[in-house]
Amino acid sequence: MGGMTYSRAHLYCLSGTGNTLRVARWAARKITDLGVPTELASIRVTKNEIEANRDRDRLVAILSPAHGFTAP
Repeated sequence: MGGMTYSRAHLYCLSGTGNTLRVARWAARKITDLGVPTELASIRVTKNEIEANRDRDRLVAILSPAHGFTAP
């Protein structure tokens, strides 16, 4: 992770067929293995919930499927 340390990780996922969810679960497992408590949630959370989770030492990732090399 480039020398950066994180206190927590939040992964937000949008998955239609389940492929992105599979990748999100894999990423969450790898981040947890690095000792960072990780939470995986549906991307259907509100903007206020995402804003509430903004800390400098918190990793936030948004995972979404790609269709023709762009977002759906």
